[in-house]
Amino acid sequence: MTKKKGDGFCQRKLKELLAIDNSDIEMRIKSVFSAVIQPWLDKVIAETNESEIVQTIEQYVKEILTKENDEFNKFILQNIKDELANEKLEQSWFNYSGEEIKKDKIAAKILQGDYQQSLLKIQDWAKNEHKNNVSPDFWPFYFSRIQKIAGWVVLTSINSDWWINNQLSFTYGAKNQGHVNLSLKEEHYSYSEVVVSRALKKSAEYYLDPQHHLIPANKEFSNREGNDFVFDSTAGATLESLLIPIITDLRKAKPVSQSAEKLFKDLLVFVSMNTEKFYYLVTQDYLKQLKSIKASEESEQSVLEVINQKLKGKIFFIAIETNQSKHAPQITDNFMNAIALMENILVIDK
Repeated sequence: MTKKKGDGFCQRKLKELLAIDNSDIEMRIKSVFSAVIQPWLDKVIAETNESEIVQTIEQYVKEILTKENDEFNKFILQNIKDELANEKLEQSWFNYSGEEIKKDKIAAKILQGDYQQSLLKIQDWAKNEHKNNVSPDFWPFYFSRIQKIAGWVVLTSINSDWWINNQLSFTYGAKNQGHVNLSLKEEHYSYSEVVVSRALKKSAEYYLDPQHHLIPANKEFSNREGNDFVFDSTAGATLESLLIPIITDLRKAKPVSQSAEKLFKDLLVFVSMNTEKFYYLVTQDYLKQLKSIKASEESEQSVLEVINQKLKGKIFFIAIETNQSKHAPQITDNFMNAIALMENILVIDK
């Protein structure tokens, strides 16, 4: 691409605007487009090949997203260090590996290699502690830290190409629209916890059900087992039929018989008073009903619109898509490895 007057200015401004701290990335992109890219395109579009413009913009965006990924890896490292901030854990690592090192180096050792190698190290370490060195008082503390560390590590199993292509729509959709789409096969549904945790920048949390299926820990899924936790609906669903499964899950008890409007108010109050964020896997039909059914007889807004307005991203719905382009990057290279490794770590405590 022929260098043009003003190119250096555009590069500097792009980097400045995209590097602003404490701002959601989608807002940064919008800010850059309106402040720099659009005026620049207006000036050069007549004399520059369109493909060259696209290539230049893609280069800038790729640089920023690469930086975001590097910062995320540093974030993972720091959180693992924080989980290791205890002398007994350093002693436990020495008992396992023979290496007398502090938390910073232990964290770096854990993250050497890919996520599968890291989770296998965590698994071996936990097995060694459980078999040879554990005291009844120390084990619950130790294993809670191991679970947290594994939950941070498994976030790195997400394919970086997939994340670059989907992170903006995923984080924006969850925060501003109350729903996102996610392509998953039924046997991989539990992996949704990893994707959500990556977006929320928290450790992925799981527990094992009686059949040793991996279940997201922030959902008890009352009266449900295994992967059977995707909400579905049929044509002609009512407001009550949409709300009762969610309220039952939140309250851990089926609500007493009451009007649909009271059920909806109960949902809004419960979630607004809770510090957690909640998400639910739903079918495309269920999402369609959320978008179409009115929140009340008097309201012009749909259930989903009111949830977005009142709860502002504290509860959102992941609509499962079963059809995916053959050429689209997979979320992870091996779903079953990630799921199986997490299960193998958790089962040590059984």
